[in-house]
Amino acid sequence: NTLTSAQLLSDQVATLDDPNVQRLAPRLVTTLDKAIGFAQSVLDYGRQSATPPKPGPVDLHLLVDESAIEAGLMGHPEIRFINEVPDDLVINADADQLGRVFVNLLKNARQAFEANTGSTPAPAITTTYSETADELTLTISDNGPGLPPRAKENLFVAFQGSARAGGTGLGLAIARELIEAHGGKLVFVDQPKGARFDVILPIATRLH
Repeated sequence: NTLTSAQLLSDQVATLDDPNVQRLAPRLVTTLDKAIGFAQSVLDYGRQSATPPKPGPVDLHLLVDESAIEAGLMGHPEIRFINEVPDDLVINADADQLGRVFVNLLKNARQAFEANTGSTPAPAITTTYSETADELTLTISDNGPGLPPRAKENLFVAFQGSARAGGTGLGLAIARELIEAHGGKLVFVDQPKGARFDVILPIATRLH
C-alpha cells in the first residue's frame, strides 16, 4: 500500500511543468515500478509456498499450449514453438500450479532469445515427453544462448538465480517448490548449447 501511494503521487508529480520535475519524474516512476514488481514477487513467493496443490485431471498437451500462449510464444514472429507432448495424455496435478511452472520456463527461454536477437539461427523452443517405470518427464529445451555461469551456480536460489539483470530469481525457486509439492523434481540439465529443464513427476501421476 505504501508503494502504491508513492506511485500515485509520482504520477501526479510527473504532470507538473517544471523542467527539473520533467527530467527526474520518469526515473522516479521507473524506480517505483521496479520496487512494486519486486514486492509483488516476494508476496507471490510466500503465497505459492504456502498453498498446497489441488490435484485434478489435466490434459498435459493442452496445458503446455495454454502456457505457451501466456508466455508470449504462440505466434511469435521469430521463435518457433514445438509441442511434442502426446495429445491423449492426462495426469493428476494442480493445473494452475503446473501451468505457472511451464509459463515461467517458457518465458525464460523466450526472453533469453530476445535478449540475444540474431545470435541463434532458427530459434526454437520444444516440449517433449518421456516416461520410465517410475517417473514421467516433461522436458522444455531450446537452442538458444544457454544460461550464464553465475545463473547456473545459483539456480533455484531465491534472489540469486536470475539470468536477467534486475531479476529476482524467484521464478525458478517458486517453480521448484511447486513441483516438489507434487512429489516431483525440477532439474536443470546442462548441455553444450541452449538450456534444458526437466519437470519430473511420479508415474502414478499419469491417469491415461
